[in-house]
Amino acid sequence: MKDSERKTLQFIEQFVAEHGFSPKLQEIAKGIGITSRGTVSRYIDGLIEQGHLKKDGKKSRGLNLLQTALQGKLIAPLPLLGFIAAGKPIEAIEQEEVLDLSSLLQGSDHYVLRVRGYSMQDEGILDGDYVICQSQKTAENGDIVVALIDEHEATLKHLYWQPPDQIKLVPANEAMQPQVYHIDRITIQGVVKGLFRAG
Repeated sequence: MKDSERKTLQFIEQFVAEHGFSPKLQEIAKGIGITSRGTVSRYIDGLIEQGHLKKDGKKSRGLNLLQTALQGKLIAPLPLLGFIAAGKPIEAIEQEEVLDLSSLLQGSDHYVLRVRGYSMQDEGILDGDYVICQSQKTAENGDIVVALIDEHEATLKHLYWQPPDQIKLVPANEAMQPQVYHIDRITIQGVVKGLFRAG
């Protein structure tokens, strides 16, 4: 990936994490410090060819970060699968990186996600942190889970079951409100088991 494409992708990731929707070409151009929308369009075409983005030509904000199933295999290093929103839900991005934490965790059901946002800050989970997750499809009340909303938006929240058919996702930030979903809209992808902060 070229530096210009990497900078473009990073801006799009950050914009989606902050706003919950994709930027327009002029917003990307301004964000990466250029004036030509044509140049931005070429960068985006390159990212699409590399599998980082997809485009819905019918929408003005039609860029989508390609999702991941948020499931990894720990063979030696843990896979860094992408980003997880601690704020507004975002689509996770598949990465080609690994983090060698095999000495800390054993088993084939762990993976790592990098946090975007501050909705879990009262749990000490901050923007840029890495959460170590155990892949599982169930969780207990109060667990911090990787939740997939409507099969494509991933978020990190406390989970609370609300019988008979609802789930409440609760942030750890007093400035943000819990969200309640019908159980059919939520897929549990994992439970947070650890945290580390690079640097």
